[in-house]
Amino acid sequence: ALVVAALGVAIASLVFNILIYSNQVNTSPVPAPNFAACPTPDPSTLPAAPPTPGNDARRITTESPVTSAVSDDKEIPDDQKITTPDSPDPSTDSTPPPSSDDGTETDPHNHLVPPPYTGPVSDNPAWKEAANRILATANLSVDPCDDFYQFTCGNYLQNTELEDGASRKATSDEAQYQINLGLANYFDSKKLRDLNSKTEQYQKIFLDICVADGKSTTDSAGRKAKWADLSKDLDKYLGFPLFGKDAVNKNRDEIFTAMGKMERQFTGGPLFTSIVTSDYKDSKKNALYINQPALRFDRDIYVKPQNSDKLDEYATEIRDLLLVYGHQTGRKINHNLWCPEPDRLNDVQCAQQIAEKTVNFERSLAMASWPDTELRNYQQQYSAVYTNLVLFYYDYQSLRLDNYVRALIDMPAEDSNLNGFKVVLAQPTYFAALEGMFGVNTIQNNDLTNYLAIHFLMENAAEYGIDIPSIDEINNRKEATTKSKSARYNTRRGHGARRIRRPPLNSNGLAANDRDALRASCIDTLIDYMPFGPGFTFVNNRAYRDEVRMDVEKQADNIFVQI
Repeated sequence: ALVVAALGVAIASLVFNILIYSNQVNTSPVPAPNFAACPTPDPSTLPAAPPTPGNDARRITTESPVTSAVSDDKEIPDDQKITTPDSPDPSTDSTPPPSSDDGTETDPHNHLVPPPYTGPVSDNPAWKEAANRILATANLSVDPCDDFYQFTCGNYLQNTELEDGASRKATSDEAQYQINLGLANYFDSKKLRDLNSKTEQYQKIFLDICVADGKSTTDSAGRKAKWADLSKDLDKYLGFPLFGKDAVNKNRDEIFTAMGKMERQFTGGPLFTSIVTSDYKDSKKNALYINQPALRFDRDIYVKPQNSDKLDEYATEIRDLLLVYGHQTGRKINHNLWCPEPDRLNDVQCAQQIAEKTVNFERSLAMASWPDTELRNYQQQYSAVYTNLVLFYYDYQSLRLDNYVRALIDMPAEDSNLNGFKVVLAQPTYFAALEGMFGVNTIQNNDLTNYLAIHFLMENAAEYGIDIPSIDEINNRKEATTKSKSARYNTRRGHGARRIRRPPLNSNGLAANDRDALRASCIDTLIDYMPFGPGFTFVNNRAYRDEVRMDVEKQADNIFVQI
């Protein structure tokens, strides 16, 4: 905590020094605000807090990106270094830490009155550019005691326009785009055989496939071919009783085995989600955490009645997907089995009925789950730990988690001992509720197979180059190609035991051309699948990597000396 606080002070000091320098180099000075100590406000005169924006709020933010990666100490050839347009060289900057005239300590509590700065100012062009960016963002005509947000971000808010269809834009997006583009340029400059790290080899393969798929044709024949590939995998692992394709898995054991295999090979966890991360009680080892699912929406959307319109839209999206799937594959909905009522003989009405049943089942899963605010006690979530798959059967006879885990981690069918590897059920009460739902046999195998098949289509269509359509947005649903409205499963799930999420990057509003937008977007998708891989590559090959690290260490040491 002390290190984090020290780094925070160091960053604040750096920003202030940049502002001092920029005021010296600017020919048109900006009116300086009054930095006198702010008076204590009368609580009765404070304005009411603004309303919290909803999911559809268009907002501009100024948060900073955080990149975490581990790198080793080694000399990096110049041709392998990743650079971005804003890469100041710390080795050319000789600016010493600020000090007062008389050498006395400044009162740490008098933070509103900046101490005089008498040291030399860096003449590095990169620092000047950074200072100009800060001045272009801040509105120095505003007194920070009155409105600190406008003081720091006012000009950015006023001068930034959102692209069509964008709901947000942030300085962190601009920085993340430069990082993504730098990574794409790095991989484009390398052949696969030139990359010694398996991590980097996997990233390059993914990037090449993603870019090639993004450039592929989207005519009618191309879409049918992609739907055929998607249906082939669906038929292999599940089947689709709704469309007359018999369920491949005939009992509960086989269904849960198929769920483990599909999550291992594809993506998505319709009933629960799994992730391998560090063991909570032994950070030197990994553990498999199984948690409640990453549903389409947050829990409140499902359980609070004022959000019913969002669930209606969601059901419409599922209906549209089923209709286009039937057209593209030439398969018909089995009305006699799934929609026997006379008024359900119409495909649209029958698909709507199935979609509503799907959403209602998801609502029951959400009601059995816990809100994220109740999932912050990781010690409490570490209560159900399994070291042998046989123990799952004694606790959950209906769920068959033993079959699921065995298929997920690719264990032999006759083996049950995890050999020291731990499986943690992070939310036992959710699994107890799920056990009750399956234990009373209210969920038939064909119903569960249809539910899994629908989610397989929704979560994997984009990976096959297929956009989820909407017949309400285009007259001819057979040729619909509109994009999915939902974040990817891996984005919704997040990474790590805390399931950390991040907003997807909208490259279209930042890129100079379509090619750069596609490559940056592919890197963004790669981050969802390998959260630490791109960060490792970026830091490991970063120009001035060691100099930047030493500079941070030096600033931290200076702060500790003052403390």
